[in-house]
Amino acid sequence: MDKITELSGPAITLTVKLVLIPLFGNLDENLISRNRTRLLNSMHEQDYEHAILDFHGIGALTGEGLTELGKLIAEFRLMGVEAVFTGLTPAHVKAMNQSGAVLDVQSINTLPKAIQSYFSSK
Repeated sequence: MDKITELSGPAITLTVKLVLIPLFGNLDENLISRNRTRLLNSMHEQDYEHAILDFHGIGALTGEGLTELGKLIAEFRLMGVEAVFTGLTPAHVKAMNQSGAVLDVQSINTLPKAIQSYFSSK
């Protein structure tokens, strides 16, 4: 089960400064806590500047999961990594708004546009 949970949030290098983190399953406290250390180590070791978190593979979102995600995003920022969300559904947005979690993150509706926005900002 630990290995499956680890695979629910891989870090895929797109460029030397850009990483894609596709999330899979239900976004709960377990998903974030089981992937937190590995993702933070990856951000540090690779010296990324931008991370795209892709929600296409996410089903339900819990309040605890969103709170933990907010903490993870804050940790990314402290390391100099700016995150962006993509692939959000109306149900995801509603859950985020109702949760009260602090998620001060830009959202871009599709993964190709998110990737393109990185290259256009350079």
